[in-house]
Formats: sequence, structure tokens, C-alpha cells
Amino acid sequence: DAAIIAVEGNDSIDHQLITNKSIFKEYSITVPDQTEVSTSIMYFPGWQLKLDGIKHEFSYLNNGLISAQIPSGTHNLVLEFTNTPIRMLANSISVLTFLFITVFLFLENIKAKKVAI
Repeated sequence: DAAIIAVEGNDSIDHQLITNKSIFKEYSITVPDQTEVSTSIMYFPGWQLKLDGIKHEFSYLNNGLISAQIPSGTHNLVLEFTNTPIRMLANSISVLTFLFITVFLFLENIKAKKVAI
């Protein structure tokens, strides 16, 4: 479950989960006053929060859950897990290594067939 709760401020928040995927959460949230809200998502580098389509600052609580200050009103809140530069580099190295091993094994197989002939 990807719940949102009030951490500080007004306890009467109303939210509806619109999209619930492992790396993408979208909510409609209404708060009568500025309120700090917390999600049930643990912070990890790569999470981004957008409020009404604009990147919005967030922090994480002592227990590691993502939280943010939400101004009064009705908003569209999106949490998205994106790649970091180091993760993209690591993924590229993995793909290149896989391709290198595949080509190496293919060439070794061709060489072994020539020796057998």
C-alpha cells in the first residue's frame, strides 16, 4: 500500500491513489492548510517528487520514509524512481560486459569448429 499521512500540520488530508506502480506513484491530494505529509515509500537515491508537474523538494524522516511540505489546496503529487548517473554507468558496464562475453564465446566457438575440421 502506498499511503500518505500527515506528519505535521493539519490532520484532515484527503488523498486518492491514482496510479500505483513499483517505481511510479500518483496521487490527488487535498490539504486545507500547509501540511507535512509522509508516504509509505522508503527513500533511496533516484526518487523524485513532483507537485502539480513541477519538481518539489522533499526530505526523509528518521525512519527513512519520504516526506514533503504540501501547500493548502488540491494537488497532483507524483513520486517517480529514476536512474541516477552512477546507476546508468553501472547498467552500461553490465550491457557492455554481456556483449563482450557473447562475442568472445561466439568467436571461441567458431575457432573450435575450425580446429575440429
